[in-house]
Amino acid sequence: MTLAAGAQGPVAAHRDVLVLMTGAFRLGGGIAASNRLVLKALSDPAQGAARLTVLAFNEPIGSRADGAYLDLSRSDWRAFGRRYAAFIAAAWRQALGRQWDLILVDHVGIACALAPLARLGLCSYVLMCYRGELTPSDLSPRRRVALFAATRRIATSDATAAYIRERFPTLDAAVSELAIDPETALATPPQTTTLVLANVAGEQHPIGPRMVLCVGRMERTQRHKGQDVLIRATPAILRRFPDAQIVLAGGGDWYDELAQVARAEGVSRSVFLTGFVATDLRDELYGRCAVFAMPSHGEGFGLVHLEAMRWSKPCIGGALDSARDLIVDGETGVLLADPRDSALVAKAIVDLLSDPQLAAAFGAGGRRRLEERYLFPHFQARFYRALGWA
Repeated sequence: MTLAAGAQGPVAAHRDVLVLMTGAFRLGGGIAASNRLVLKALSDPAQGAARLTVLAFNEPIGSRADGAYLDLSRSDWRAFGRRYAAFIAAAWRQALGRQWDLILVDHVGIACALAPLARLGLCSYVLMCYRGELTPSDLSPRRRVALFAATRRIATSDATAAYIRERFPTLDAAVSELAIDPETALATPPQTTTLVLANVAGEQHPIGPRMVLCVGRMERTQRHKGQDVLIRATPAILRRFPDAQIVLAGGGDWYDELAQVARAEGVSRSVFLTGFVATDLRDELYGRCAVFAMPSHGEGFGLVHLEAMRWSKPCIGGALDSARDLIVDGETGVLLADPRDSALVAKAIVDLLSDPQLAAAFGAGGRRRLEERYLFPHFQARFYRALGWA
């Protein structure tokens, strides 16, 4: 039988850990970023370097782990290319075939593989919880069983833990906020060249000093990120600052609809939809933006806010989700009571564009908050506490 998390006290050498995950290295998104933090924390030789067996359901077959995050000499990495039957069989063999100090699962959908064993008392697992996967539309009966079958749940923000308690009063969740990627240099190089992008109207324009940036997937299933609200706020922004530019970076199947919103609002020349951007261009955009704004209302943990803080940029977010845990209203940015209100979004942006000194002060405050709370050692300490290993 698998030992419950934390049953043997502080982390020690030779601890054996089984990780069932969606993926970490060939996938984008917040869960993959979270998984990289988790693997690095568990692999840290300064903390005993647990021996890891990692089964990655969504990773393409043949993909390899990155040694910057996973100790390749002490780990067994297997990618399944979404082959469900093979993944289930491997998960059961591993869970039943030996005694584990910890079984960690990164997603409630993945946990469905082990829930039957857990309900029979044949194994126990700790479940990472993200708000987006716990909404009524996503939480099928099987996933609900998997959520309840976990012996411990770890939420990535206070807002997500509160959401779990609100929806499921009998469940509790420890909190382990995420952090900026440990492989990301904190130093930010200056932008010295001109950056030219195509707007929704198809015209090439250089990016100017009043650029408002939002980074996030543009998926129909993730409309909560609020890119459409930002576009609808643009006419009011342009009335005050005609040279303002709204740049939305990220791939997804919502792109065409958002472009149509920009055309309908008459702002196609001021809105830029870049699609997916590589790291270098993403950093260029962060470095050049005057304001970072993601008016979301259902985000589990906004890693993009941390990226903006790295560049000392003022952040605008909503008070209805995890942005309230990351942004200190009036110190590092602005929290909107209702981020779905385009008039509120426009006012917050105009206020910051109107007062560059205030924007710079918020940006400096965000950078300090990042350095004080959201670096990898901070995450590792929180994660161990959430496991019961502190």
